[in-house]
Amino acid sequence: MLIRVATRGSRLALIQTAEVEDKLRRLGYNTRRVVVESHGDLDRTTPLYRMSVRGIFEKEVDRAVLEGEADVAVHSLKDVPYELPDGLILGAVPKRGAPFDAVTPHPLYLIPPGSRVATGSVRRMFTVKALRPDLEVVGVRGNVDTRLAKLGRGEFDALITAEVALRRLGAQGWFRLNPNFFVPSPGQGALGVTCRVDPPKEIVGALRRINHARSRVEVDVEREIASRVGGGCASPLGVYARHLSVGTLEVKLSLVKSSGQLLRVSVRGSPRRVVDAAVEAFEGRGGGLEVEYWRRRTAA
Repeated sequence: MLIRVATRGSRLALIQTAEVEDKLRRLGYNTRRVVVESHGDLDRTTPLYRMSVRGIFEKEVDRAVLEGEADVAVHSLKDVPYELPDGLILGAVPKRGAPFDAVTPHPLYLIPPGSRVATGSVRRMFTVKALRPDLEVVGVRGNVDTRLAKLGRGEFDALITAEVALRRLGAQGWFRLNPNFFVPSPGQGALGVTCRVDPPKEIVGALRRINHARSRVEVDVEREIASRVGGGCASPLGVYARHLSVGTLEVKLSLVKSSGQLLRVSVRGSPRRVVDAAVEAFEGRGGGLEVEYWRRRTAA
């Protein structure tokens, strides 16, 4: 059976898509790639948190699936909206890669005061400001290759991005950031494969076989919590879930408060109970008001 796979055209997106295609081919399926250029790729100057459409990189790629030009689409799951467009479902989450943040070319604590540190994430931006107020934090756009090239040209002194992106691109000289402070974005490190709500049974079977159950549980919990507390690309919210044992998860939340301090929450429990416990603990410490503050600030 032939499965048409839609993707963005950046080198990282193509590497990610190749991972999914390889899994499908190993199971006996044939694949054909459908490359789509997204609005997020065309506009490389507007900060992501100021773009009015969440899922700015995924919208056109998913449209190829909805319009029948492709059977599935591959995304970085952290960029996928918590509520998918009508007609689409999250069909599979392959085994998750490293979910953490990383900095290059020096560890954060060794970066000299006054250095310019670049990132495209409002969460990373304000976490750095909270931990290292002596650094100048600047925004950066473009795919990860472009950002690394800008670093190489000396446009800034350090770059913070997703560890999994640096790994997939084969980058050298990076350092993992402490996840107790840099709590990852919901779904970070994972790929999401979307499909139509009514796919042929062959597509359903193929996606079921590449889905990784533990990873799916973890990212579903993260995305549900973030959706309920109102977190998104406009707020410096991190949510990270990991299995401690079968049926038991640890969930960490972090948010930079309007005061510049970090609000941190950690809870444990079953997948069913840990979502409610995390939301209750977060909102009990004023997290809801802080999320609303960031929503107003980034919209201004």
